Amino acid sequence: MHNSRFSDAQIARTLKQLNQGRKIATICRELEVSEATVHAWRAQFRGIDTRAVSAHSLILENRRLKQLVGVLTYERDTLKGILRSNGLPTSAE
Repeated sequence: MHNSRFSDAQIARTLKQLNQGRKIATICRELEVSEATVHAWRAQFRGIDTRAVSAHSLILENRRLKQLVGVLTYERDTLKGILRSNGLPTSAE
């Protein structure tokens, strides 16, 4: 997952403007993004109320952190296995 130049709140504001009838070309020109980007934002936030955007960003952050914990746990267990196979203690004693 990569970081966006725009926060979820900015994206939600942009989508709200689209729903109110602003032209997509005008918004894209102002934000300096492609129409494909705006369509991707629409797909990502489809069905999400603008008030729920912060909750959505928290859900995405939580998912990212859970994946990071999984990777770190795997690496720790791998290193412990290497230490055990070499006859070294696996914790500070």
